Amino acid sequence: MAVGRRSERDALVAFLDDVPTGPAALLLEGEPGIGKSTLWSEAVGLARGRGYRVLTCRPTGSDAELSFSGLGDLLREAPDDAIAELPPPQAEALEIALLRRPAGRRPPGPRAVSLAALSLLEALGADAPVVVAVDDVRWLDGATDRVLTFAARRLTDGRVGFVLAGGDADAPPPFGLHDAIDGDRIRRITVGPLDAGELADLVLERTGRSMPPSEARMLEEVSGGNPFFALEIARAAERGDRGVTGQSLPIPRNLRDDLVLRRLGALPAASADLLLVAAAAGRPTLDLLRASGPGDRLPSRLQPAIDAGILEVVGSAVRFTHPIYRSVLYANASRRRRHEIHRRLSDLTDDPEERARHLALSADASDEAIAAAIDDAATRARQRGSPVAAAELAEHAVRLTPDGSRTDVRRRRLEAADHRFVAGDTDVAEEHVRGALELSAPGSERAEALRRLAEIQLERGAIGDARRSLVAAGSEAAPADPVAASVDGDLAELSIRSGELALAERYARAAVERADAIDDRRLARSAGTTLARIALWRGVGPDALAAGGEPTDGSETARSDLVLAGSAIALGDHGFARARLEEALGAASERGDEVTRRSALVGLAMLELRDGAWERADGFARQARELAHRLGVADGLELALLAYLAAVAGREEEARAEAALALERAGDDREAELWATGALGVLELSLGHVELARRHLSAAGEVATEMGIGEPAAFPFLADEAEALIACGDRSAAERRIRWLEGRGTALGRRSALAAAARCRALLLAEDGALGPALVEAGSAVERSAELPLPFERARSLLTLGTLRRRDRQKRAAREALESSLALFGSLGAAIWAERVRDELARISGRRAAAEELTDAELRVVRLAAAGRTNREIARTLSVSVRTVEGHLSHAYAKLGLRSRTELAVFFEPTD
Repeated sequence: MAVGRRSERDALVAFLDDVPTGPAALLLEGEPGIGKSTLWSEAVGLARGRGYRVLTCRPTGSDAELSFSGLGDLLREAPDDAIAELPPPQAEALEIALLRRPAGRRPPGPRAVSLAALSLLEALGADAPVVVAVDDVRWLDGATDRVLTFAARRLTDGRVGFVLAGGDADAPPPFGLHDAIDGDRIRRITVGPLDAGELADLVLERTGRSMPPSEARMLEEVSGGNPFFALEIARAAERGDRGVTGQSLPIPRNLRDDLVLRRLGALPAASADLLLVAAAAGRPTLDLLRASGPGDRLPSRLQPAIDAGILEVVGSAVRFTHPIYRSVLYANASRRRRHEIHRRLSDLTDDPEERARHLALSADASDEAIAAAIDDAATRARQRGSPVAAAELAEHAVRLTPDGSRTDVRRRRLEAADHRFVAGDTDVAEEHVRGALELSAPGSERAEALRRLAEIQLERGAIGDARRSLVAAGSEAAPADPVAASVDGDLAELSIRSGELALAERYARAAVERADAIDDRRLARSAGTTLARIALWRGVGPDALAAGGEPTDGSETARSDLVLAGSAIALGDHGFARARLEEALGAASERGDEVTRRSALVGLAMLELRDGAWERADGFARQARELAHRLGVADGLELALLAYLAAVAGREEEARAEAALALERAGDDREAELWATGALGVLELSLGHVELARRHLSAAGEVATEMGIGEPAAFPFLADEAEALIACGDRSAAERRIRWLEGRGTALGRRSALAAAARCRALLLAEDGALGPALVEAGSAVERSAELPLPFERARSLLTLGTLRRRDRQKRAAREALESSLALFGSLGAAIWAERVRDELARISGRRAAAEELTDAELRVVRLAAAGRTNREIARTLSVSVRTVEGHLSHAYAKLGLRSRTELAVFFEPTD
């Protein structure tokens, strides 16, 4: 499947839907290398997957001179007997044109060959829809072009579609299709560039190399989102090629030669010099270019580049028509020439950051004055929310720092590491930290470098390595050293991940005490935020961020927002949680803080999971997983969340696969382990595999107990253990879990825990035969869950209430509860749970049984109607008239006692 391209793929599917109803065409247009052939191949694969007859042709430049070469390729996939069954004159003409038999004295005329091709397409279309697919249509030979033009004009009713890649967007469609086919059946897709994330996915798919977000954004900038250019650049980097100073990515020789020789090499020398200034400037303007050289000659120097399609002028801004031209120009210039231009540009700009960049690129030898100016500019770049630009400047500062300045090199390496870490480039961040570690003196300096190393290791999920680094850092730092407080705070964070909440609390309190002793309010606030997280999970009340004062920077604010959002989720205040999480996500995106962005995405996934917006939750979890993948860090928690979402939705195979992978990658991350184990337990419970459900959910309960989890809302599947235990007949263990839910729910005021406890209490009482008290508890569960933004819990409570009412022979009330439950499960997309409700409804006598009175034809129609299909769509699917559909629906409504399609959805499982 093509990477990205969701909208384009939707257009392919829509086109293929059109083909069975008559002639249709799909035109794929765009610049060379943009991905037209990839989408063409996607369309061919989709058509074959539908059982269509697909005739393909991929001509090249040499094929354009060979008559009927394209036709021969197209008909290679046609059955041999199809040509033999044509009228003899047509079959003979076609076989001679295809060089399958020698020509006689009188060669066949072009019309005979065209008629034969038309007859063949119509014959093939009688058995199955036909797709004629031509990639790079501009190289199709003239004889084949004339045959297809003839056939296209006469395929008025034939089930034939044309997929053509590489046409001119400004020209009419090939083969006269604009005259032969209705305009609304011709789809044109202008294939556009891929974004940074899609390019990273493409590079990973084709080369196996993960690309951090900062590098992916740079690849997007250099390649202009062109997949061909991007892959060539990525492969050059994989080979070890290096870009020139000022270019982090290499421009491979084949791209340089091709572009330089074809366009850039034909320009006058004065224009070429101007282009190099524009390439070095980054954001060139007419005023800047005028100031950089003879201003009165600017128009004559600029116009050849505009005429060649290399530059364009928009207002006062001067832009390259494609960023690859800028990169090639810059890479091809000599080092001396680049230095001269950057020195000139540094004198022409007033912006400190831009001036520092030009100074950095004008020098190779060490220069402390330039290094210091660049250092200041890096700080400004980070303050304005650009960690990638800050990292690049910091790395220039390291490069230009004199060898004897050990302290400055070490400090600047650590600063570069910080910028890279925030931007998500953990590999380069670690490289800088290890370089700084080699330059660190024993004591505080080594402690700080080791602490930074542990931060990277923890982000990657290497909890054991991070612990060793932090222990080593703690042994280096003096008790009153600020680094010691930071190490304690980091050990607290690590202990949360490893599930040792009591230990985490001791470390966090030690960090607060050390921070207070040295009057470091920033460290105190950070440790206070960690304490709030621990308090939330342990269920001792979500402390306000009581370590004092408001957060002072973006990352601290984000951490505070994430903790407050977690508290709000537990309290059922989803609106507040969403606002905080979206604010944290937006701020992190603006700052380029990929680490915080990932945490916010995970938080939003957990929120939407509870809120019943499972598609949104799945989308956030997938974004977080993709980001983790690109960052090269652990993705166990994201995988576990995806497994849980698949489990509740009833996607059995997906849930098992994601959970297994999550457990494999979780390592020492107990939160990921909990969610993955819980996902398996919920899946087995929904399937009725109660022994397996008990095994998984009890294991999850044991892990939660070991961790010291006291917050029942932290992990919604903890209540499910009680249901599994009841189903397995383990009454005493179920009673213990229910009492825990009741006790914690009462102590913390958690209505969600009390609702779940009431539902499970109802099931337990029903097992003892106490239906009256059980119905009271089930009613309480429904009432409590109705007050909460937890539709899955409400649907399950309604299922329990309806089931108990049925057992108590309250048929009407049972049906009412079950139909409400079914509607909720249906809106959530909980397929297996919805089927359980249908089974309960089927046990109730009454109008539900009237479904058995429907004829097979009526049943097929109402199932499609319940799935949301229109009468016309149903008629097309079943190959009947719209009037027939209307008649079947009318009869079915009368038999079932229903009045609308909405009511149908309650009774019939939707079908595709």
